[in-house]
Amino acid sequence: MNKNSSPCFWIALIVTIAIGFSSCRENQLDEKFVVADEIDACEGRFPFASDEDLKSFEQNSEVIDPRLARKQALLDLFQFQDVFSDLSRNRDCDNLHLSSRPIVVYDEEDQPKLYEFIVFAGNNAIATITTFATKEVADISACVLPFVRNYTGQFAQQFSANYPSTTSNAESGSRDNQVKSKIALDSRFDLNFVMSTSDIKSFWKGVDEKVSPVVSMSDQQIHDLYTSQLLRSNTREYTIPSFNKENLKRTRFAGSGWCGPCAMAWVYRGLYDHYDESYIPLHGEPSNEVFHLNVDELNNVSFYDKENVLLSKLADLCRTEKNLITGTLPNDFDNAVGVAFPTKRILRHKGEIKGAPRKAILRGNPVYLVVFTKKAELHYIIGFGTKDTYGLFGSHTNSWILVTDNGTNTKDYGFMPYYRNSHFFNLSNKFLYMGEFVSK
Repeated sequence: MNKNSSPCFWIALIVTIAIGFSSCRENQLDEKFVVADEIDACEGRFPFASDEDLKSFEQNSEVIDPRLARKQALLDLFQFQDVFSDLSRNRDCDNLHLSSRPIVVYDEEDQPKLYEFIVFAGNNAIATITTFATKEVADISACVLPFVRNYTGQFAQQFSANYPSTTSNAESGSRDNQVKSKIALDSRFDLNFVMSTSDIKSFWKGVDEKVSPVVSMSDQQIHDLYTSQLLRSNTREYTIPSFNKENLKRTRFAGSGWCGPCAMAWVYRGLYDHYDESYIPLHGEPSNEVFHLNVDELNNVSFYDKENVLLSKLADLCRTEKNLITGTLPNDFDNAVGVAFPTKRILRHKGEIKGAPRKAILRGNPVYLVVFTKKAELHYIIGFGTKDTYGLFGSHTNSWILVTDNGTNTKDYGFMPYYRNSHFFNLSNKFLYMGEFVSK
């Protein structure tokens, strides 16, 4: 296991110096952050975990101690403070703080899958820091979401491949049967399992042996350690220029009813501004005779529906056997790109793909990432940016992929692009395909 590939390398380093360091350093917490004890009054409107649940998690050896998870979420709050500060300025509030308890997202067996810690700006909930809740990967950080999910739905706290969106069991079950039928007919369909079980066990054995001093540390001590010269990190960010446009990030393709063509259409618009000699407007631009853009003023986004000619074309190319499957298989996605994109094709990455999305993006190539669960539930997202941190002696401590969800899910929520930790794609109930958009 490469200890420098995970943010928990920071945790191990904190443990080695925490006792002596905390006794001799008492810097004031930055004014933009507030200690958790001061903000419990803000939390009543969310379904946070109970004391009883948290205690049971602490005693479960298969579950990440929620106290440790919150320490990592606090580090992520500091690391992504530029993202959160931008969001808080929109709310006229500079005081950022993290919920003292998580909201728990459960798997289908009612076991904790993810912890969600809410980021507040004053009394306004503005963002979410998601951590893993089980020891399925060699990491704790999962996602940094520049939004707060809606928890009123029946399945809001049930995990699916569509996370952070919410999918009902009925929708998922119907899609499962269709996907499985197609898989049975496709001899080329080979799933890539990207876990290393021995590395995971070794990682968590090391963390569990050192965790006690960390969970008892205060927010103040974590902040002091984060801002110390010993733990200060160097962050390198890169977003592919053609996709680093605010109006593109706020444009959705949502009319096909399934996710592959929606994700593909978004990449097409990032690479080309015309289709069949007609300009494709982005959010904030007027529609034309060929492309009608629907405006969602509430969420400040725009979307194309099923009448969109580009989306319809891509959907037809992806549907190899009509009435058999409502999802897009990776082989069909690859073939559709080869036909529809004037200058691009898909280079499929098979086998071990650790680090491959980041490297592709740094080459200037967006990637699609499609996840299949054991139930054959599938979900496409597009990666187009990276955020990497380097700590002591240049050690690579963390890696994040900036992704946009497919429009099928983002249309109804107004979700903006967000950061997924690279390890999020390694959950043990998932199989992953990756395709890189490269030149023909």
